[in-house]
Amino acid sequence: MLRFIKYNLESISSVEWYPLFSLLIFVVFFIVVVLRVTKMSKATVIELSDLPLNDKIDTNIKDM
Repeated sequence: MLRFIKYNLESISSVEWYPLFSLLIFVVFFIVVVLRVTKMSKATVIELSDLPLNDKIDTNIKDM
């Protein structure tokens, strides 16, 4: 099985860049998420943490 995958990957030109790009995308996404969470206000964190427990119906949603 591994030989079949390895053979197909070797036939793709510049395949060695794919793992690097995927790692770069992951790291950039992770850094953006961490920065966004650290800059979030305390009120927003409390509001978001109460969402699963909040039973209030949102009045901004119109009936269909």
